[in-house]
Amino acid sequence: MSRPDDTEFIVGQLKDRIEQLLDQYSPGWVAHKGAAYLAPKSQKALGSFKVNLTGGRRGEWYRFSQGFGGGPVSLLAYLLNGCTSEPSKSDLAAAFKEARVFLGLDQGEVDQDAAKRAQERRKKAERDHQKKEAKARVYREELAMDLWQSCRVPEETIAEVNFRNRVKGWDGFHTDQIRFHPEAFYTKDLKLPCVVCLVTGPDGNPVGVWRIYLNKDGSNYRDETGKKVKKGLGPCMETGGAIRLQPATTGTIGACEGVESGYGAWNLAAREIPIWPMMATSGMVNFQPPFGISRVIGFPDGDRDFDANKQTFREPPGLKAWRSLEERMRSEMIATATFPTRFDGTDPLEVWNDFYDRFGEVAA
Repeated sequence: MSRPDDTEFIVGQLKDRIEQLLDQYSPGWVAHKGAAYLAPKSQKALGSFKVNLTGGRRGEWYRFSQGFGGGPVSLLAYLLNGCTSEPSKSDLAAAFKEARVFLGLDQGEVDQDAAKRAQERRKKAERDHQKKEAKARVYREELAMDLWQSCRVPEETIAEVNFRNRVKGWDGFHTDQIRFHPEAFYTKDLKLPCVVCLVTGPDGNPVGVWRIYLNKDGSNYRDETGKKVKKGLGPCMETGGAIRLQPATTGTIGACEGVESGYGAWNLAAREIPIWPMMATSGMVNFQPPFGISRVIGFPDGDRDFDANKQTFREPPGLKAWRSLEERMRSEMIATATFPTRFDGTDPLEVWNDFYDRFGEVAA
């Protein structure tokens, strides 16, 4: 006599007991904002393997890095095959069998060995992935340092033309952390002039470079959307690095996003605060201060952000990033302050340029 079709019942029961299922077959998962993350690297880097814990999609999962997902039975099948591939028909059949035992519908015990084998395969896959990532990171760091070593000083190049045209009252770079390369790779088939900025990690060692691509006349190179092209090479932001335009001799630094904004911030602070551009909002969020930093002053971009329908303002991303960094600095007993910011779409460079236009040499 054939078994009645209890698929719907099993799926419902697995959804109801999804947390217990994860405890059994994927220990170490992390809950965050109504979802379970099954391959977290840390509390902040939760990964792309996500299971919904709330609402009508409870028990549904997706792994963005591999591009597939499904319901709780396919989740169990995926966990049992060691997270190595999208579940096959035989994987799903084995998962249904295991689910019946897990739910107490069939005699027997949960296949602890199967779960253990799956976890071991998953851990091995994660170790292999980490080794591959570490190797790729070293390779990118080496590429970044090769590029840096092949650069020349930026004075009397189109890099200086770019900054002179952008920063009012320009009188030089005043740093050895910026260089110029006349032909840096942008794509495999395209080389462009490039401002190259050294990115230093919290331990004081270089971790990569930040590239600002230029046209041959010194203007910023833009992509097909009209956006200025700036790229990191090496683990610039994820390691908490920054472009140290000036050394921190007193324990105080100024934090901003862009290099150009850094010169605006430096001038606005009467050149009394060393400025460390953090490249972008993600760089600001991830920044790690080196030993000896006792105060961080924020120069956030005054960008604006609307909701999807452009009806209401949302918290500006520049301010949001600075507040995240500020909160973390305070938790580490590092004092903070925020330079007055106009949230009208301007950044520190534009504020400085406006100030210079109104007050001229007095401002400088």
